[in-house]
Amino acid sequence: MGNQKFYTIQNENGSFIPNNLFLDYELCVVNAVKFRTLVGAREYKKCLRKDKIFKIIEVNCSFKEVEEK
Repeated sequence: MGNQKFYTIQNENGSFIPNNLFLDYELCVVNAVKFRTLVGAREYKKCLRKDKIFKIIEVNCSFKEVEEK
């Protein structure tokens, strides 16, 4: 079992910035742009449009091995 933490950015509508900038905003965090550090997320957020509201979101994931039967 393991845990990981990453940061992503959410817009004012609750959607996430996608990891592929050619796509529309995503509701699923799996497809969101991810940052390993809070500093990286803050730097990216500085470059976003100033007329929109963006929030940095911390995501904690846990995972475990699953045996197939």
